[in-house]
Amino acid sequence: MNFYYIVIVIILMLATSACWKAWKVPRRHGKSTIQMLSTENHAENIETPNHIPKYRRVPTIPELTWSVRAIGRVECSYLNKFSVPRQATIHPTNKTTNGTILSTSAPEIAKLVIFPEYRACLDDLKGFDYLWLIGLFHLNSGFKTHIHTRPVSPEHPVPSEVGLFSSRSPHRPNPLSLSALRIVNVSTAEGVVHVEGVDMMHDSPILDIKPYLPAFDSFPEARSGWMDLIQQDYMQARVTGYQNIVSTRGARFARAMEKKAARAEEGLKKDN
Repeated sequence: MNFYYIVIVIILMLATSACWKAWKVPRRHGKSTIQMLSTENHAENIETPNHIPKYRRVPTIPELTWSVRAIGRVECSYLNKFSVPRQATIHPTNKTTNGTILSTSAPEIAKLVIFPEYRACLDDLKGFDYLWLIGLFHLNSGFKTHIHTRPVSPEHPVPSEVGLFSSRSPHRPNPLSLSALRIVNVSTAEGVVHVEGVDMMHDSPILDIKPYLPAFDSFPEARSGWMDLIQQDYMQARVTGYQNIVSTRGARFARAMEKKAARAEEGLKKDN
């Protein structure tokens, strides 16, 4: 009887061992496959998606979508796109209907009205002179990958079109605005920041406010790409125009003096 028990125990042990091997081998093979793929496809030791635990997985780029919440709105006198300045430092006071600048003056004082739940975030902002305003061009629709540039002289060849990301066009895949504005006054209790230099339309959503730090945000010697060439042409045109004006006025003055001298000479002849 004991012999039969021993045989049964041996058979059970062999069966258990076989089952264990049958279950373990595929796991080893799968693990080695993942490691091989990770080595071949990710030279920088980036783990493959199948090997990353679910709680650590990050969605791929096309899946990355974010919802943003406005923290306030802009109150200013710019009610249409033609009245909005091209940049935060350019503030026309008079424009024609097609947007042609007739005259310029100091920028107006606008209000950044912060919603009640975010008013406490304005604490300690008074100590800064400037802020970064991140807003939304909420009325824009569509964009182009390239935009037209202003014509320049042959001495400074600039492409007639430049890539969108090398421009300040408001029509973008994500129509965000970024402006450096001078802080005039901060009222935390009312949730209002008075600023100078806003370049957004009235009622535009405000997404964020950050303090401007000269030590980190200012790069006076930075290049400006194709804009540098346009600026050079603009300055050259101003200098040339000024020289032309001076020479023209000088020529007119010389002709006027010649006429006066001729008249004086004629008068002397008549007197004689």
